Amino acid sequence: MTALDVATKVQLGGVRGGPDETTLRQDRWWIQPVVTVSILTAFVIYSTWAAFQNKYYYVGANVHRDLVSPFYSPCLARSCVAGSKIGFALGWWTWSPALIILIVPLGFRLTCYYYRRSYYRAFWWSPPSCAVADAHGSYSGETRFPLIMQNAHRYFFFLGLILNVLLSYDAIRAFRQPGLGWGVTVGTVVLVTNATLLWLYSLSCHSCRHLCGGQVRSFREHPLRYRFWKFVTPLNAKHMNFAWASLIFVALTDVYLRLVASGALTLLGKAHTVMAEGGIAAAMGNVQSEDNWMVHFRDTMRGGKYLNNYRMAELHAKESPDRVQELEQWGALFDRTKDGKILQRDFGGHRYARLAHVGDRTGLELIRTLQQ
Repeated sequence: MTALDVATKVQLGGVRGGPDETTLRQDRWWIQPVVTVSILTAFVIYSTWAAFQNKYYYVGANVHRDLVSPFYSPCLARSCVAGSKIGFALGWWTWSPALIILIVPLGFRLTCYYYRRSYYRAFWWSPPSCAVADAHGSYSGETRFPLIMQNAHRYFFFLGLILNVLLSYDAIRAFRQPGLGWGVTVGTVVLVTNATLLWLYSLSCHSCRHLCGGQVRSFREHPLRYRFWKFVTPLNAKHMNFAWASLIFVALTDVYLRLVASGALTLLGKAHTVMAEGGIAAAMGNVQSEDNWMVHFRDTMRGGKYLNNYRMAELHAKESPDRVQELEQWGALFDRTKDGKILQRDFGGHRYARLAHVGDRTGLELIRTLQQ
């Protein structure tokens, strides 16, 4: 018996001249379309919800940060919270600023060559996978409305570059810590990573590669364009990876900033404050009168091997006595000395006894006081 005798017999006449069978594939070809539908649907639902929230998109000076969500940057509406504006606002726009901003990234991704392939396959089954029949009986390409609008991709590319510049500026702003100086925080890392992924997605775009090397008959006559083309071509090979990574991370960036801005981030599990037993270091001199903020500052810098943010250490040393008194006014029940002052005890790295405490449950007492 020959291989021809056992081959599957296929009769043409199915969809658009194909076989009657939808596919002869026996693997799980449907997994990729399902994953694509799930991720894109989840992103659309979340981004739509976040855009209409119009709150919790900026983490500002009250917590020594300068972080703005990429969904709301640049913040152009009159309703933008203080610190999130870029210098001017559209006075006539009273709705969420995200509804203006998201037009650009939405248009860019919706018309993207890779995303078009992805959602054509996943949502329209046109076709859902290689060697699987198309779900449509006819094909008109992208010559009719609304698909003819896909030709606007190159224009969204240029608008996207402008947006990337603004998001890069936000990433630089994230290094600023109002009242403390400059430094690196989790928010800094998040915004820098987000901006980097968006640049990689944009520079790996087919339109970018065409802009650099398209319609050039001789690279010898255009050495500068040739260098750009050589730079973006390897990125273009990873365009799919950058497309998914940037999409997912920009959503996670908004999630992170939303949690921080709303204060919900401290609710994720048991916080260290609840477990704290030692106390609050404050140079009050209740036990040893020689203590003062300068000695406290020196101990802090030495304990941190001089890697500390000196400005933060200075503020803590100066203001901690007043903050302890403030907590007591709010109802915190600190242990007392015989003459009624707040008791302070020794702790590693401190020259003098300066830890105001509530037995071995200081953290729990602080939470109770602040909640009340």
